[in-house]
Order: sequence, then structure tokens, then C-alpha cells
Amino acid sequence: MLSRAFRSALLLAPWVIAGAAAFSANAQAQDWTDASPALSPPARTGASFVFDPVRGNSVLFGGTGLGGGLLNDTWLWNGVSWSQVPPSPLTPSARSGHAMVFEPSTQRIIVFGGRDGTGLRSDTWTWTGTGWLPRITTTPPAARENHVMTFDAALGEVTMYGGLGATPLQNEVWSFDGVVWTQRTQLVAGPGNSTGSDVFVMNPATGRPNFISGGGPSTAGLWEWNSDPGVQAWTRLAPLPNIASGASFAASTAPNGRVVLFGRENVTGFPPVTFEWNGTAWVRRASDTTPNPGLEIDFAFDSARGRIAYFGISLMTPTPATWEFDNEARPSLVASFGAGCGSAGIALSVGSGSPIVGNTVVLRTDNAPGGGILMAVGFSDTMIGPLSLPLALDGAGLTGCSALCSLDVILPGIAAGGGFENALTIPNRRPLVGLEFFGQAYATAPGENPANLVNSNGLALRIGTF
Repeated sequence: MLSRAFRSALLLAPWVIAGAAAFSANAQAQDWTDASPALSPPARTGASFVFDPVRGNSVLFGGTGLGGGLLNDTWLWNGVSWSQVPPSPLTPSARSGHAMVFEPSTQRIIVFGGRDGTGLRSDTWTWTGTGWLPRITTTPPAARENHVMTFDAALGEVTMYGGLGATPLQNEVWSFDGVVWTQRTQLVAGPGNSTGSDVFVMNPATGRPNFISGGGPSTAGLWEWNSDPGVQAWTRLAPLPNIASGASFAASTAPNGRVVLFGRENVTGFPPVTFEWNGTAWVRRASDTTPNPGLEIDFAFDSARGRIAYFGISLMTPTPATWEFDNEARPSLVASFGAGCGSAGIALSVGSGSPIVGNTVVLRTDNAPGGGILMAVGFSDTMIGPLSLPLALDGAGLTGCSALCSLDVILPGIAAGGGFENALTIPNRRPLVGLEFFGQAYATAPGENPANLVNSNGLALRIGTF
């Protein structure tokens, strides 16, 4: 049952779903949800956060505490709570600016590099699921910090890019097969160096690493690395959306198979903003509530639960925050049900569009015998007030006709192309996903029955993301 506030908003709006202050408790959740765990890791910067699909948790390691001390603690997030792994002598040194990635070939997470109390590191470590082990490798890259790593599904190996080393910029691409590190020749130059505010994710649509750079105007944007032999080239797919490139931001593969970018919008006040890469363009995601990004943003895509886990520190408080993001694709639905009445055969269908958040769907009425129609839009196909649906209308003079949906909103149809249309614009509001509504057209029909009215079949619509 819709709340009184939401129904009032509908009645006052240009059409049905506008304003949308609230709706039933069965509606879908927000994109962003504050997990509010009872226990959290201490606030930090320069950490790494990666999901382990074998053990089913996201692993947070290291970083720099807000007091300036380096950390080498390990924390696990299971989607409900944090737990700290008991300290062990066999652990990577306390460090910051390192990179982590899950390595499918060994089914383990690896860590490379960073800066510890002695300086820059070039060591590789493995998280077994219960503890850390040093990894013996050959031809490792030079020591560095603030580099990025992801898995290159097209190559079948881990790929690392950039970082800060003994030389000011380590603008290099390396791959790791589990034992051997190999520097890759870049036949077409890329976005410049990664310096810590950039992110590297595997695009599931292409299986290739996507690098999101917050550099200058000529380099900032979304880049893709093609590791195929003879290609080994970077392609700039798009500039950054309207996001503050100088601030912290994070990106991850998402439940719907897209790349999600989160940070602060480059407008007055720098509010939080979420964008999604759909393969050709950045699309802004509307969210009623989001984290407050600040000094640190870490993402880990929990593929088992279909969520992005977020760990970060806001600009307003050093208290660490844990959130989760869900943008799983949910299909829209249109289905005709029941039958209309009258000899003309008045018919209701979707003329164009789909019931998708941010989209316009046009309900079209054909074969109306009179000079106009009224469109009944309701939020139930089982009850109309205290009465059950379908409800026979013979007693009201509509012989052989039945009401198929509740009459929450009545809208006049607009003449178009020999029929009548009602254009319904659905706001780009995530809470509306999953909401069902129904339509039925009523038309004047002189002499058809005592009420001189007939009605159409019913139309059920469910709001989705595609």
C-alpha cells in the first residue's frame, strides 16, 4: 500500500510517478546503503581493499593511520560485519600505497610494493585466506608506491600500471603470471602515470583493464589497455564525467556488469555523485543517499552477493564508514490482462518507451468509439477501496464491463494518430525500481449501454532499470 505522502505527490504531479516522497515497504532498496557495522577498522589512507571470491569476503590491508603511523593489519568484511585477522609475525611490513588484486590462477590475493618504514618496496605477498606468505617471483618491477593492479581476463594474467618510484614517474605496464613479472611494451602510449588517485578495474564487457585517470585535460578519462600481441596499446574511451579529478574517487566492476565511478561532482559544493559506464557513455546514477567521500575511498566488488563494498573516510569526520552499492539490472515489465467491453474493441497498449527509471512510457488507446478517453492509473489490480478486483460494473450501467485496476489517478488522453496517448515520465529515482502500476482506459460510447461508457483491457507495468 502506498503511503499517503506518495499518493498526494502523485495527485499533484503532471503525471503519475513524480515527486515520489515515499512508497511501500516492499519497494527495492537504494543504490547506496549505509552498513553501519558495530566494529570498523581504524580510519586510514593508502590502504587496499579487494574481494576474495573463494573465501567470500573482502580483504582490507595496510595503509597510513590518521596519526601518520603505517599499518599492516588485515580486516575482513563479509557483508554484515568486520573482523580483524589476528596479528602474525609472517605479514607484509606495515606499508601504504601498495596494490592488491585477486589472482584467479592461484585463487589467492596478491600484494605488490608500497612504501614501508625503510622506503619503497618491490616484494610480492600472497593472502591464503587465513594468513600471509611471501611470494618468490622473478624479474619483479622496480620498487614503487601508488601503482594500480587488476586482472586482465583477455591476457589471463594480472596487470599493473604506473606508480611513483626512484624515478619520479613509473609509466610502465607489467603483467604477472603467478611467478614471472614481465614488462609490456606500449606501442601506443597511454594516459600517463598513476599517482594514487587513479583506479584500475577489469571491464567485464571486454575482459580488458580499464584505467580511470584524474590527470590533466589531455589524459584524464577512461582508458582501456589492449594486451593482445602486436597491439599492446592504450585507447582513450571517454573523458571523465563531471567529477572533481583532483579529489579522491573510486571505481569498480558492478553487479550489472558495468564500471561504476564514485566521487565528488565538479560543481559548487562538490556533492557526492555516482556515474556508470554503459559501454559508450557515462550515465549519472540518481541516489537519494550516498557516502560522503573524502580522504580515502576503497571499493571491493563482492561478486558472490552482487554488491560493491565501500570503505572510506568522509571530509567532515575521521570516522571510517562502510557502505554497500547495488545497481543490479532489474527488468521492466509490460503485460496486458483482462478484457475490455463494447462493440468497438477499445484496446490499451504501450505505444512507445518502457517503464524504466528516467524514461518516458506512452500508454496508447486505440478503437475508442467516442471523442475522448480517460486513463485510470492505479497501484492495485486486486482491490479498489474495500472491493475486490476485477469488479463488475453492470450495476453502474456499464453492462458487460469490469474495472481491472484501482482508480488512484485519472488522466485525460491526448489525441494522437487516430488514437489517444498518455505520456508518463518516470523520475530517475532508484526507490521506484520494482514498483508496479496499472492502467485501464475508459471511453464515451453513446448508446452502447445505459452509462454510455466502455473500457479497455488492463495493462500492468513494473518499473525496472532496463
